[in-house]
Amino acid sequence: MPSPVQSPPLLSVSMIVNCPHCRHAIEVSENLINKVADCPSCSRRFVVKRPVTAAVQSRRGFGFVSFFLLALLIAAGSLAFACWKQQATPADLVRRLIERFNSAPAGETPSPSVPLAEIPPHLVPPGDEPDEPLIPLPPATVPVAPTEMAAEQVPPTPASEPAQPIDPRVWLTANPLLRPSQVALTLQVRFALKTDGKVVGSVLAPVGTLVDVLDLKDPDVSVSYRGVSRLIPIDATDLLDRTRAEIKRRETLTQLAVERTTVRREVSSAAALALATRKALPAPDPLGRIQLTAESQPPYRTVPFVHPGALHTEEDLKRMATRIASGQQPWKETWDLLQSSNLNVGRRPRPFSQVIRGVPGNNYTPTQLDANTAYQCALRYRLTGDTAQADHAVAILKAWSVTMKKGVGGNSNFALGAGIIGYEFACAGELLRDYPGWKKSDFDAYKDFLRLFLAGNRDFLVRRNGTGGTHYRLNWDTCNLLSMISIAVVLDEPATFDEAVTYFLRGIGNGNIDRAIWYVHPDGSGQTEEMGRDQPHNSSGLEWMALFCQVAWNQGIDLYGYDNNRLLRGFEYVARYNLGHDDVPYAPHTTYKMNYVENPVSPSGRGIPPRYELVYNHYVNRRGLAAPFVEEAALKTRPVGGPAGHPSAYDFFGFTTLTYTLPPIEKGAPPSGLRAVRSERQIDLSWWGSAKAKTYLIKRASGDTAPFATIATIDAAEKKTNYTDTPPDADSFRYQIVAIDSSGRELAGDPLTVRKQLIAHFTLDNTLAEAGGPRIAAHSGTPAYGPGPMPGTQALVFNGESDFLRLPREVADTRDITIATWVFWNGGGAYQRIFDIGGDITKSLWLSPDAGGKLRFMITTTRGMDPGTSTLDAAVLPANRWVHLAVTLSGDTGTLYVNGQSVASGPVALDPLFTQNNDYLGKSQYADPLFKGKLADFRIYNYALAPADIAALHQLRR
Repeated sequence: MPSPVQSPPLLSVSMIVNCPHCRHAIEVSENLINKVADCPSCSRRFVVKRPVTAAVQSRRGFGFVSFFLLALLIAAGSLAFACWKQQATPADLVRRLIERFNSAPAGETPSPSVPLAEIPPHLVPPGDEPDEPLIPLPPATVPVAPTEMAAEQVPPTPASEPAQPIDPRVWLTANPLLRPSQVALTLQVRFALKTDGKVVGSVLAPVGTLVDVLDLKDPDVSVSYRGVSRLIPIDATDLLDRTRAEIKRRETLTQLAVERTTVRREVSSAAALALATRKALPAPDPLGRIQLTAESQPPYRTVPFVHPGALHTEEDLKRMATRIASGQQPWKETWDLLQSSNLNVGRRPRPFSQVIRGVPGNNYTPTQLDANTAYQCALRYRLTGDTAQADHAVAILKAWSVTMKKGVGGNSNFALGAGIIGYEFACAGELLRDYPGWKKSDFDAYKDFLRLFLAGNRDFLVRRNGTGGTHYRLNWDTCNLLSMISIAVVLDEPATFDEAVTYFLRGIGNGNIDRAIWYVHPDGSGQTEEMGRDQPHNSSGLEWMALFCQVAWNQGIDLYGYDNNRLLRGFEYVARYNLGHDDVPYAPHTTYKMNYVENPVSPSGRGIPPRYELVYNHYVNRRGLAAPFVEEAALKTRPVGGPAGHPSAYDFFGFTTLTYTLPPIEKGAPPSGLRAVRSERQIDLSWWGSAKAKTYLIKRASGDTAPFATIATIDAAEKKTNYTDTPPDADSFRYQIVAIDSSGRELAGDPLTVRKQLIAHFTLDNTLAEAGGPRIAAHSGTPAYGPGPMPGTQALVFNGESDFLRLPREVADTRDITIATWVFWNGGGAYQRIFDIGGDITKSLWLSPDAGGKLRFMITTTRGMDPGTSTLDAAVLPANRWVHLAVTLSGDTGTLYVNGQSVASGPVALDPLFTQNNDYLGKSQYADPLFKGKLADFRIYNYALAPADIAALHQLRR
């Protein structure tokens, strides 16, 4: 049995009073009559008055009608509370009670009550026993993300031995970071009542009260209620129930991930399609983080927030403090730089009623200085325990919370102020949220202060100052996203957190990671959105995106690994160029409403800024991958001190060698992420290397069964993790990369089969599902079908008013390509689209039956008719008849076919390797007319079909 918990001392004479603000019942001493006390429920102060007796109440006319209304109100409130607690409607509650009554043994009425004798006596002090037995809360439930729903029943799997249940106590011990931050009481518990730090009475927290979890000391748990902590038995809370629910949730997600890879189904109805396209969160990776895809749907926050959990966690802070105390480098020398910074307790804050950026009266820079000072003081406190540093940081945040009452202002540049200053103030305060010297009322005011920045973040990301989605550059989006996710952590707002992550995955602007790193070249390089603008802006926008990924990582979500480490592709590409390598590949680029094409790479501001420690340590020292250019850049800029000089330096906190450096990894991971891009007889391979590799062996095998043979050896010192192969003419090859480290150990990566094949096939014959595959296209409304190109077949009908089809993301992400389909065009407005695949009006490949009097195929990475655009033109497509169309790209040549015959051919210097998150049939990236007619048998091949194969495809007619 748990040892008895001593109740706080009671005063000799006490009474029960109600807070005049929230009506919470509080037990206080009679000595406090006519004195001020703090309410433990709402934290507001009130003057204690002697409670009114029942006799006095009756004299005030509290009659039968009043009692009736009061009883009705209580009943309605109880029903509403029960519905909320059970997450059910009143009808559901009645049904459950009836079912429970009917399931009880004959002659018994089910009762959830616990006999009073079973309640530990120390939890209900003498004289306070309830009139009725205490009722424990139902087991807590943790919401699980929506999952895919099958249109057909999946056959049951054979029965197996039931798995042994996981002991929740053992799981809690093994996963301290996943422990709930709050639990509900299942028994009444008495807490001390304090005023000005002195015990003046006690309060009895009823069943269902939420309390903060401080520490786990099995069989007890340390909890806090209104700032007063107690050690109580675990069984007095629903902690174990919540833990069991979390274990079950994780098991469910793992099972769903397995089912998604094995179940293939076809969905034809719009209702079933809507269910089938809802995605559950993938299973956690080996590092304990959830990996998201572009199709993942919220909620992503399914467990309590980790605190501190913006840029630094408790684990991070302990690592820094330990390394500093032992004098280890490079932590110690960076700590010395922090200690010598002039942003310390000697600097007085300068709060303003409104932050202004971009117009006269600009006060942006002094505001940044205050935010950076608060962060540096908070970090010193967390690493040393020096309360003077904490007090000064709190004073800065309090001064701003009291003074600033308006949102961020100025011209369009207000968005940069809201984003940069918002994340800095949020990350500073998150380090101090548990500091005892920060009063709850002041912390609440600070949260209201952060909401001013959050409002600016939302305004920009949604309204974008009235411009198109990609008008603003990468750095504008990413600083606002970083502010939003950081503030979400401080405010404990899962919806705001999910809002930021959803924009990162699918947003309309350049903060969407697929737009931020918008072109993946054949060698694996990820070209960034601002590469042709200048290098300071380019690196800043990318760094804010990395910091965004770090906040998500600290909250259990891995965005670093999104799309085969897409973020690292961008960082390696930028570091490579800024280290002096001029051989980086580049595609011409422009953004929406921009009046010029950026071509080639911009050398403006070229050099290595201190922006690489975080990314280097995550991918190399945590993941074990090779990031040769990022590693060189990080080591070259050590030690990274604090911001100084130009005001833009204060856009970042600095001291990253202290805050993000991890101990060197002992051995690297095997090569991974092998990628192949075919062009004619050339195959470009790229992969993620091993952190400790000395040599890479590139191996190839013909067909599916032949043994591997080494075709090339690359010295890792060359900083090259790509290879171009020119194999003999064949349809299928297998490749494998093997790393050899300094000890001679071989680390073999997973093999990859590369073959010429049909990579997407949507027959559109009474279905939107991919033929022989798991993917499903999404219709804009209710799909309709009509006669197809051959008797007995059907085709998808497009009404020209609202119908279009959205294909899966990256459906045509290959170098050489064939796109073919049957088209029945009804005529109508110019520039209708048969297909338009890409990211926006500046990044797409499309085919129109009538583009200004021509059948036109266009591929562009700019905006059409600019450098970075190629076209193929032929006669306008004839209307009201079935026509077979095909377009091929082979090397630098494109060919357009009508009914199996070549009608146009010419140079096409672009490859469709750009972002493809808006892939349409029947719709344009522009506001052009929708296609009117029918489409059937839409195909994409990852190579250029020969003319004879195109003719045969036309003759095949499916």
